[in-house]
Amino acid sequence: MFVTDYAAATEALKYGHADIVRYGSFSYVLAEQEVDIIPIASVANDDGTLMSYQSYIITRADSGIISLEGATLAYVDIGSTTGYLAPATYLKKNNIELGKVFYAGTHPAVIEAVKNGTVDAGAIASTRWTAAVEQGVIEADELYILWKSPLIPRGPMVVRADMPIELRQAITDALINAPLDIVAQCNLGNNRFGPAPPDVYEPIREVQRYLGLNK
Repeated sequence: MFVTDYAAATEALKYGHADIVRYGSFSYVLAEQEVDIIPIASVANDDGTLMSYQSYIITRADSGIISLEGATLAYVDIGSTTGYLAPATYLKKNNIELGKVFYAGTHPAVIEAVKNGTVDAGAIASTRWTAAVEQGVIEADELYILWKSPLIPRGPMVVRADMPIELRQAITDALINAPLDIVAQCNLGNNRFGPAPPDVYEPIREVQRYLGLNK
């Protein structure tokens, strides 16, 4: 099923309406405070190591914006790693005070808001930027990347902790050993799944604590 936001996915897990959820890194560390879950796999390189991506703050190339001080900015969702956590941390550490802040709900919606001039800037994932360019949603020189975050581990697939161990292991094995043409149907491109140990996401938890977003 598709849900409207990360919180809805967590509610589905909590009340038994979903058995498996694919999270972003930050939405995963938020969810683990509300429901007992186990990460089983994430997007991986050929050698099995987890892939990384970045958060971008983008603006129109013709906007002339060089500083975000007082700017209107669109985030994705408060549960989004690249669409909120990483850029919010950057802004706080650099004492940058925004003007109005909006939550667009999705990465494509943020891109459209920036493209149409609804906001001065927006926060998105680097993977969504690449997809928008490849799909012709934006021209490569139409928008400008004002800021890039350090590398962030890709978010995990999780299951409820009360799932029988045998079933959990079978699902994990199926994901990690799935043929690439099957994995491609998960919207992962030519990538594959690999193990996602919980401690990989400790840097995300540290940033969460820095922003005071613990539940």
